[in-house]
Amino acid sequence: MKTAGPRLLIAAVFAVLVTSGIPQETPQVRKRVDPKYPAILKQAGIEGDVDVTVTINEQGQIQKIDASNASDSRFIPAAMEAVRQWEFAPATKGGVPIKAEVTIPFKFRLGPGAYKSGHEALFKLKDDVLAILQGGLSDELKHFIDPEAYVIIGSLHQPLLGLLTDKQKNSLLVEGTGTKIEFSHLRTDATEKTAYLVLKTTPEKSTAPRFHTVVFMQGSAGKWKIETWHISQ
Repeated sequence: MKTAGPRLLIAAVFAVLVTSGIPQETPQVRKRVDPKYPAILKQAGIEGDVDVTVTINEQGQIQKIDASNASDSRFIPAAMEAVRQWEFAPATKGGVPIKAEVTIPFKFRLGPGAYKSGHEALFKLKDDVLAILQGGLSDELKHFIDPEAYVIIGSLHQPLLGLLTDKQKNSLLVEGTGTKIEFSHLRTDATEKTAYLVLKTTPEKSTAPRFHTVVFMQGSAGKWKIETWHISQ
């Protein structure tokens, strides 16, 4: 039976692998390509799920792709073709690139609504942090910061919102619209309720790099918020 709605919903979730309960460094997605819904299945109103496991080598290149747990094997070619077009940064451990695997569950759904990812809010964390670094502090970004969140810059320790709204002090954190991200890594813990973002940036008016470690917590409503922010040079 076909579901109502002219548009298609396909969810692709980038899963963090956990070994023995300990979060491991994982490859980072640089480019994502949405799969095409197989026409014959779309016309028949058939939905499905496919797990695609990708092996990424030390250079960030796709070395191997395997599909498993497919509810309908006819979805496998579309999922694998999409993944072949993804681009990754290699996983690292102790700062050294390593070979690693990630599992990407694709959910093919028919119905109203544009493409959404089950972890879209997680992928957006880095963009929101960059917006803050560039000087943006909209109401939306203020709600992105926990009221009790704090920032540590050298020996300075104070509430994050208080620093950002203090025009005399916010330059201690804000780097300007020209700030550049040289390196980033985002991962979650085993529960996927805590996320960690590590950034290396070059501020707009400086050649000295800065290193940021930002910790996020996911609340009961599913919203991610900044809990702590540590900066070192």
